[in-house]
Amino acid sequence: MNEQERKKYLGVDDYGVQFLGSIPIDINTRIFSDKGEAIVIEKPDCEVTKVFKSIVDLIEIHYQESTIKN
Repeated sequence: MNEQERKKYLGVDDYGVQFLGSIPIDINTRIFSDKGEAIVIEKPDCEVTKVFKSIVDLIEIHYQESTIKN
């Protein structure tokens, strides 16, 4: 499923919310989570980490923009 299909499936446009991203299913994420360890620390170059970081970047941009408006 591509990003546009995910947006439609999730109803992003229907609710007027920004699509932040889709975290891929990854066995290492489950394994590290079960041990209480963060995938972004343990595997900094994996696809899941990249997606988490891109979501954080979008949230940070939104926060900065809302701070400027207020």
